[in-house]
Amino acid sequence: MVANDFVSGTKDLNLQSIQNQLRAAEIALAELNFNAAKFTTLAPIRGLVSDILVDVGQDVSPGTPLMRIVSNQQEIEISLTESEKSLVVV
Repeated sequence: MVANDFVSGTKDLNLQSIQNQLRAAEIALAELNFNAAKFTTLAPIRGLVSDILVDVGQDVSPGTPLMRIVSNQQEIEISLTESEKSLVVV
């Protein structure tokens, strides 16, 4: 009976250890996903990256161009006065 209790207790400890390792891995993954989201850059337009202007690990300031994007996007937004609207031809 003592041997059975020992084996059962050992199994419980192993299971608990594995569950703790799984929980630690889930927390580490959540932290990695959070950090990745902070360092993700989204372009304001659709297109293809034609040139990368910075190096991996390089410190950059807000507003620093990171890459050139080639796009066939044909939409523009401009502000016109009422009198200027009649001058626009599309």
